[in-house]
Amino acid sequence: MGIRISIGVLFLISAFSVNNELFAQSSRDRLTFESRVFAPLSSGKLPFWMWANQRGKVNEKGVSLIQDVVYRPYISDYGKFRINSGADLTLSNGVDHSLNISQLYVDVQYEKIGAKIGRFYETQGLNDGVLAVGSMMKSRNAGALVGASAGTTQFNSFPLAQGYFRYHVGISHFWFEDDRYVENALLHSKFLYLQIDLSPLKLVGGIIHNAMWGGTNPDIGKMPQSFNDYLRVVFARGASENSTVDAERINALGNTIAAYDYGILWDSEKLDMKITRLFYIEDIPGATYRSAWDGQWSFDIHLKKRPFLTRLRYDYVYTIRQDSKISQPDGRADYYHHYLYQSGWTNQGYVIGVPLIKYDESTNSITNNVLVAQSVGLELSPSNKMAIQILGTFSRNYGTCDDILIDENRRCLGKPKILLEDAYPRDTLQKNIFSSNVAISYQYSENISANFSVAYDAIEAEPNRMGIGLGFNYRIWPSSKSE
Repeated sequence: MGIRISIGVLFLISAFSVNNELFAQSSRDRLTFESRVFAPLSSGKLPFWMWANQRGKVNEKGVSLIQDVVYRPYISDYGKFRINSGADLTLSNGVDHSLNISQLYVDVQYEKIGAKIGRFYETQGLNDGVLAVGSMMKSRNAGALVGASAGTTQFNSFPLAQGYFRYHVGISHFWFEDDRYVENALLHSKFLYLQIDLSPLKLVGGIIHNAMWGGTNPDIGKMPQSFNDYLRVVFARGASENSTVDAERINALGNTIAAYDYGILWDSEKLDMKITRLFYIEDIPGATYRSAWDGQWSFDIHLKKRPFLTRLRYDYVYTIRQDSKISQPDGRADYYHHYLYQSGWTNQGYVIGVPLIKYDESTNSITNNVLVAQSVGLELSPSNKMAIQILGTFSRNYGTCDDILIDENRRCLGKPKILLEDAYPRDTLQKNIFSSNVAISYQYSENISANFSVAYDAIEAEPNRMGIGLGFNYRIWPSSKSE
């Protein structure tokens, strides 16, 4: 059995050694156990919604039995300070056999700013949600990275703005696992959002910037990784003049995954509503809106008064243009892939962004990033103890830019430049996929809940997939009787 123990052990010691008697107020510790099993009923592979957005814990290639022990120690307050921490130990069986520390972190906050260190989940974008297909930035699809972050914990008002104008900012640094094409690669992340607060109406706009950099490339050797290079990454500048990588001098240093992100939010006593638009950026042309249609639209409504229909979600994902000029084939930016960082926007074999874009670990490459997809989600509440989720996704897939080329020996980013006449008409490569999932959860008591799900994929020119899932959640301590 493979065991992955991160440097987070250091954080485990600090997380559990907080002397809570020093603090004025403390919540209770909480220990929970969750068991889940997902099994294919046809084709030997799990349907999309059973492995996607599962934090990298479910393998689509067969049966997955997942056991999670989650511990949340005291959340301790002392004046304006707040200390939070947590741990998640995951045992996987079935296709995979491993024992992993999925999360292990300490989070310290002072008023409306905070810092976190350890192994922890981080999502990005206004379009995240329980029924979402996933953000093109950081979704719930891949496992957590080890790193540190700092920033505001919520939107803060500008001085003298009386709460009408607010900001939200954060910066992070992460270390990738070493089982990648470029070993010991680093990740720089940051975001800045501005908000006009006309409560209950809020108008939000911001920018997200992620950049993979550093590490050791097996062909080139050690990549630029000095403090000077870090500053170039932070400000999205090209490599220095003495860099051995020509393209990084012309473009930005490292592999960029970024976005402009806008939203219209409505937050009232009866409902929350979000309409968002994310413009995806992978290089300088993308930053100037050359591929203005690429990215995501989302609509999310949450009805708070618990009617029969409590949530409704719609996502639209489009990744066709990819900075291609009118005279060039679609998909030239090769989203999530990179000519140097070939493992691309993935972690431990799972795409970090929207899982509709596929990664093949055996070939170390993105295999499907030219697509159009629509996804709908519903959450129903027949009773206070029962909830039903219904998800449906339809996508038109065209592979990658290289798949479109008539001459299979050529590459979209090679020389001489590829022109439109060198490619098949996109519609001739279209592959339709419909994915659905129905999940029912029931709360037996304050300590015990269970769930059941059934999923089905109809895949053009491939065997259809069907699968079932069972889950059990037990709050070991404290029990409802002890509270």
